[in-house]
Amino acid sequence: MAGKKRKRAAKPDPNMYQLKVFKFVKLHQTKSNKPPRPRSGHRIVCKNASMYAIGGFNPTDSNDEVEESPLFKEVWRFDFMSRTWKKLEVESLPNELASNSAILWDKFLFLYGGTAFPFGDRFNNKVYLCKLEDSEPKLIFKPLPTSEEIHPKQLYGQSIAIDNKHLYSVGGTDGFKYYMDVYRLDLRTNQWLKLFDQDIDNCAKCPEARYRHEVVLYNNRLYVFGGGVSFEAFELDEIPVFNLETNEWTSLPSIGDASITDNNGFPLKRKCHGCVQDPHDKALVFINGGYNDNSSVYNDTWRIDLRTLEWKRITSLNLPNGTYFHSAACTPDGRMVVFGGITINKRHTGHPHERTADVFSTWIRIPRLADACWDALDFYIRKKIITLPDDIRSWQLPFYDESRLRSAIKLNYPDV
Repeated sequence: MAGKKRKRAAKPDPNMYQLKVFKFVKLHQTKSNKPPRPRSGHRIVCKNASMYAIGGFNPTDSNDEVEESPLFKEVWRFDFMSRTWKKLEVESLPNELASNSAILWDKFLFLYGGTAFPFGDRFNNKVYLCKLEDSEPKLIFKPLPTSEEIHPKQLYGQSIAIDNKHLYSVGGTDGFKYYMDVYRLDLRTNQWLKLFDQDIDNCAKCPEARYRHEVVLYNNRLYVFGGGVSFEAFELDEIPVFNLETNEWTSLPSIGDASITDNNGFPLKRKCHGCVQDPHDKALVFINGGYNDNSSVYNDTWRIDLRTLEWKRITSLNLPNGTYFHSAACTPDGRMVVFGGITINKRHTGHPHERTADVFSTWIRIPRLADACWDALDFYIRKKIITLPDDIRSWQLPFYDESRLRSAIKLNYPDV
């Protein structure tokens, strides 16, 4: 009827769980729990129940492990359900823990490259391996005994990718020169092989040498996103791709988001950003944050489909502030997590660039029902709407997960 007022949509019930996809949620840690100090240049990896944060840098802080060093020689674990941090006991953790690379394969954490402080003074080209088990009292890092005949240069800011046979390294810098070399480590023999040397294998389609880019592996090709040199970042409309079958570089034009008018629908050029690959669809890659220079710091999130090379701006998925030198990773069940970095705080009366220890997460796809059930259980326990019985293990829940269950019990009974 004309003139009839529309009914306003009912506000969501704050005590009713809602699945949130493509929306960052800040994971506030338990108030009684001491968090790690704010940092940048660190790396994180994720399991379904927890996140591990390795290393990092804060020039206003000092590290207890390395005298007079602002680098953090430490590993922290953040439990998603109990929202608690724990500083882990470690053995043989390398000192080069800024702008290194970290990747999780099954239960094994690989660390590679990086710089100590002062930056560019000491590097590392060793690969360290550590088994991540929640039940382990100590994390033991062991350098892989790789061959001495062929090995990568000692660099930092490189990016790595992994499959079930090989670890790949692309680019990096020694603080003076930038590289785009490609190396492959055979995980069965621990032998390095140089696939591309920018000083020898000159080609017209070679991308600019860079650091603090991100690399993903898809269909036997390495796709490179962003990165840059000290005073410049590179565009994302053209995607450098290294073919692992031919050992050749090419540059593929991507397709901008037609709904975005700025920059022809492409993400703005950036380095020091976050990047994750959808664990259930490896063709989908997400990048967030990063910067071009101190006046161009981003909080946006973009997705590219490697099957079509089409970009999509996820307009609902923005970090609260522009952030760079952070780290992003994805849980096996499809939740992207962002930790730390340097943020732009416009309300800050002094220097607007400050480091943070905040944790944000978002589903990047509709999760499996079992994973959504854990998310809902977390919500209702945190709201104190439900209480777990002492004999919950006897329920034989269809979405049973021992590590998550331990976290739920700890959340429900903090003193247990």
